Amino acid sequence: MKCILLLAIGLSMPHALTARTFTDAKGRAMEAEVVSVNGVNVTIKRADGRTFSVPADTFSQADQVYIKAWKPGASAVPTEPVKVAEDLKPGSTLVLEFPDLPKDRRDQPTSCTVRLPQGYDGAKKFPLVIWMSGGDGGNTPSSAFLPDGDFVTAGLPFLKGANNPNQASMVGDFDKLWDYHRAMINKIHERIPNLDKKTSIIGGFSNGAHAIDGELKARGGKEGGVADYFGIFILADGGGAGGAKGNYPSLKGKHAYVCYGETSPAAGYVPAVGRNFKSRGAEMVLSMMEKTGHEFTASEQAKVKEWIARIALPGLRAEQVVK
Repeated sequence: MKCILLLAIGLSMPHALTARTFTDAKGRAMEAEVVSVNGVNVTIKRADGRTFSVPADTFSQADQVYIKAWKPGASAVPTEPVKVAEDLKPGSTLVLEFPDLPKDRRDQPTSCTVRLPQGYDGAKKFPLVIWMSGGDGGNTPSSAFLPDGDFVTAGLPFLKGANNPNQASMVGDFDKLWDYHRAMINKIHERIPNLDKKTSIIGGFSNGAHAIDGELKARGGKEGGVADYFGIFILADGGGAGGAKGNYPSLKGKHAYVCYGETSPAAGYVPAVGRNFKSRGAEMVLSMMEKTGHEFTASEQAKVKEWIARIALPGLRAEQVVK
């Protein structure tokens, strides 16, 4: 936490040094020089003469290359430019197609839409935000529950045929569903290599929340499961996926927001979903939407925005700096 405060102070001040302009993950810049490098930490000296140590990954990828190559007494170390595909431009939209995957639940060829924020920069890290809709799903991103900031957003569809045999309207066969979703998520990471899994978010309403809950249980603690890709989970009026076998993986250090409508059919089982997250170590919020049925209300989305901005993201980023 001390490192965060020092960095925040330093990044807000004008400086006279010309040694190097360092940029942090939020795009804030300061002039400083490297004093020493010790493992994953770097000691830097600001223009006001104050010296402090922070993890090297606090800074941009270009800065990290510089720090890694730095040697005592070196006046200048060339940096390697960050290579970004030409179509990865701020504010752009990508449509990724998956001809090798089965059709989606709407009987359409599988694809997903990915949107880059206006502040996108290949030299910085960004959270990936995955949204899964209710009903038959879709492949359109949603940012209605996100606070101001730069997020890479994507929508994932559901797999055709992977339904709950006891309730055809609900998703099921969660092992198969996660293999389907993981293929798409891996492709997104391949196309956009500067995504930060630690602060990434997966959320869903109704069937989307069922999918998240079921995929977590189905994969459990196996490597390559849902919990390896995301640090924040949002389940809105859904979960308790019928037919899902297995247990949640460890969710220690992660954050979850679980909400349900007071008069919704989901009110009978969603609180247990929240308890599952808590029992596996997640920092969890369980919220009842008063006088609400099967819905993810605008007022609840506003609460989620505030929670992400004030609790979840700062908590995960502080943990990164401490480590």
